[in-house]
Amino acid sequence: MLAPSLEAIVALRPDVAIVTDEGNSQATFDQLGRLGVPMYTVNAHRLDDVLTLIARLGELTGRPEAVGPLVDGLRARVRRVVESVRAVPRTRVLYVLWPDPIIVPGRDGLITELIELAGGASVTADVAGAYPRLGLEALVALKPEMIVLARHGGDQTRTVRATWDRLRTVPAIRAGRVSPVDGALLHRYGPRIVDGLEVLARVIHPEAHAAAGAVR
Repeated sequence: MLAPSLEAIVALRPDVAIVTDEGNSQATFDQLGRLGVPMYTVNAHRLDDVLTLIARLGELTGRPEAVGPLVDGLRARVRRVVESVRAVPRTRVLYVLWPDPIIVPGRDGLITELIELAGGASVTADVAGAYPRLGLEALVALKPEMIVLARHGGDQTRTVRATWDRLRTVPAIRAGRVSPVDGALLHRYGPRIVDGLEVLARVIHPEAHAAAGAVR
């Protein structure tokens, strides 16, 4: 996403390149345009945006008949997650997308909604923007009850977690509630986003999952 190989893209002779203005640079757009590669730009700040995008891609790829069953199944799984955590108290969650600089989900971030659907309350939900950068001191002051660390590729969780484990004044650290999750399930606009939601619900409220058996 951040530094795609234009040579590799052109060599594949794609009918269309799916791009996002939340990760791809304007320079990438300009270069693909000059090379004659058709582009379809995607963006999603809400779960409904993701499901709408899936439907549009089904049409774009000539598979509109597959959209209905797929989206209906995803919506049913979302409803099961929401129902499984309906009666539990909201946990104050700090979600860390990236450790250095620290990037978190803000007011317009898709992950903010996913945390809410999973029975949590993001402590950075009121911060302007989709994925703002915040300093460690500001996050400590928010007193999260749980910290979720996104993994990317090679698992650096132990190294990243060491930074947080030193902060003994944070309720989440005192309670030992620091959990890694696979960022690929939560940061991509595709069907696996519901897999990510189920993981979040299991991590934030394992007691609800055990009682209801609703989240795989």
